[in-house]
Amino acid sequence: MPACPSAPCFSPEATGSVPLLRDLLSDADVTRLHTLRPAPPVPGLYAALCRRVPWPDVSRALPCNALPALPGTTAQAPFASLPDLPAGSLEGLRLGYVLFSLPWPDAVSLLRACALAARQLWLADFILAERNLGLPAALLRRLLPGFLPWGPATPARIWLRRGGLEGCLRDAGLAAAQRRTLLAGAAALIRVAPVRLQTTPRPARPRYFLDGASPPTERPAFLSSLAESRTSPPIPAVKEAAHDLRRLHLPEQLCRSSCPAMQAHRPAISGWRS
Repeated sequence: MPACPSAPCFSPEATGSVPLLRDLLSDADVTRLHTLRPAPPVPGLYAALCRRVPWPDVSRALPCNALPALPGTTAQAPFASLPDLPAGSLEGLRLGYVLFSLPWPDAVSLLRACALAARQLWLADFILAERNLGLPAALLRRLLPGFLPWGPATPARIWLRRGGLEGCLRDAGLAAAQRRTLLAGAAALIRVAPVRLQTTPRPARPRYFLDGASPPTERPAFLSSLAESRTSPPIPAVKEAAHDLRRLHLPEQLCRSSCPAMQAHRPAISGWRS
């Protein structure tokens, strides 16, 4: 599969402590994960599509559409234990034709949490047609349960309006590392770029920025030394009417009126004072 630009990666090795997902996710994301339950319109049909996905060999042993056997995981809330996991604690996960059946905020929350919990994340789901060759498959997809163009709006139809799988990646702040088109352009298999935690502390701001106080008035030492190095003795002023050559710091012999060089140029100097 061709490689796509990936999101910036941040290394967690700097701190030595791995935070829990509940400390990284928002409260709304944690609440959604506790009650989230994927429910495709026809589970058997989309389970068959998931089995036909050409998963790479490195991912075939990873759990698909569920977490490993973890305490707190039930059929009613299969992803309820995700917030209690440390970041990057799972070897990997696969999600095949699950996200499109969820409400959009739930799909974004689940995708973001899985990307933080798993070191490998493979996604297979529906996308928008990229070119004319994908339009026939996109039209046939409208006959699938959940995508029928009539009736009330369904999560599947909203999924396509918001950009499909790639739009969900964008809203979750993730990027694709590898990508392959499925179902003649109606779906795609994507490996999510690895996401690690940013633990490098930011440089501390001056105290007066934090307290709201006024900045210090004294000049820093390096600025004072720089200003002193740039200062030079002022250039003496020259009178327009009578040029005082002595004030220009010229050699003394040139300032005498008896100097031959000065006598030669004397007529050219206006306002000469002997």
